[in-house]
Amino acid sequence: MKYIAIILFLCNIKLYGQAPTLEATYKVLQHVDININGKIEKTIILESTGFLYRKQNRYIYFQKPNYLEQYPTGAIVVPISANHTYNYLLCMDTLQSINYTAMDSLILRHRPDLGDTRSGIFNFVQKFEQNVFNWIYLPEIKEIQGLRCQKATLAINGRPEWVVWFCPDIVMQAGIDNILDLPGLVVEGENVATKSKYYLQHYTTGTDINDSIFWPKEFLQRFEKLGDRKRTITVSPKTKTQKQIELLSNP
Repeated sequence: MKYIAIILFLCNIKLYGQAPTLEATYKVLQHVDININGKIEKTIILESTGFLYRKQNRYIYFQKPNYLEQYPTGAIVVPISANHTYNYLLCMDTLQSINYTAMDSLILRHRPDLGDTRSGIFNFVQKFEQNVFNWIYLPEIKEIQGLRCQKATLAINGRPEWVVWFCPDIVMQAGIDNILDLPGLVVEGENVATKSKYYLQHYTTGTDINDSIFWPKEFLQRFEKLGDRKRTITVSPKTKTQKQIELLSNP
């Protein structure tokens, strides 16, 4: 009986290794600057809840806005004079920022917050190369929510894009929003381009995730194929992997 129990235990480890799963939720705060005639008149913070799922080598991330009841007209209205107002239009979709990544086939599926309804294009599909993003791993380590995290930054075409704290003990290949190639779970992150901040609220591993979660009803609409996403900088294995391991091995 003891031998049977040991065999079953080993089988469970093997099965988990073949089919790792993860579910995580995030608090997302987007800072929206109301810019009128070159002057920021007001800054609004829009809150959403982000959901990240991983099953084997498939990932999907999407957000559910928490501001729909606060702005029922779908706009932020700012008075600029006695007779004039400025309207900042909001995305009112109940599911937003949908990003699907298949690491086996190297395919991205993306649904922008505001689709081009005139052309009927709502979704985009794109092939990508491995190591398409050149993350810079910094020698800064801190504990967040009991997780040992390392700082990393990303610039695209010379422009700052991401600043994140990630936990390499929770192995990942994709993550929140459009993140790729980061070898760990994002615990805190900032998208510099969209002025959005992400805070991990909860995560679980080894749960049963239904395959339907990776194909939301929004994906039933038309997909437009984009050109392949290629890396623009040759990255050495030491820069991408070994350097990160070296930093974390020296607390």
